[in-house]
Amino acid sequence: MIDATTVLKFLHIVTAAIWVGGGFMLQMLLWRARRLGPETAASFNQAAEWTSQHVFMPASFATLAFGIATVIVGPWSFSDLWITLGFVGFALSAVNGMAVLGPTAKKMKAIIEERGPNDPVATHMARRLDLFGRIDLIVLIAVVFDMVVKPGL
Repeated sequence: MIDATTVLKFLHIVTAAIWVGGGFMLQMLLWRARRLGPETAASFNQAAEWTSQHVFMPASFATLAFGIATVIVGPWSFSDLWITLGFVGFALSAVNGMAVLGPTAKKMKAIIEERGPNDPVATHMARRLDLFGRIDLIVLIAVVFDMVVKPGL
């Protein structure tokens, strides 16, 4: 028989895989779109914006919720170092998304609509999105490493 901890841990891992794997795939597609030119990158940014709001954000909060539920019903404690580091990684990713990625994407979309994808400001914002998207992915991969290694146990 499968217990509640196993089900919650499974759901935590599946939603994390969607979140992190999707972020990795988004970075690969963005790299490809940028190589194909500003027009392709601009249209890709619209798809990335939708995906961020409708896939990544819900997956990130589901990952958090299932992780918290797993700790509550499982043998772990919120004071465990690896769990604290997981919360820190989630917070860093959330702040990055809300303070940098989301607002920059919206501003860039408006500039592209007004001035076109070749505008220097749009190009600068695209580079900023690339950088902070990669930073976010590194943070998420570090959290996955933390969850596997479980430092402090």
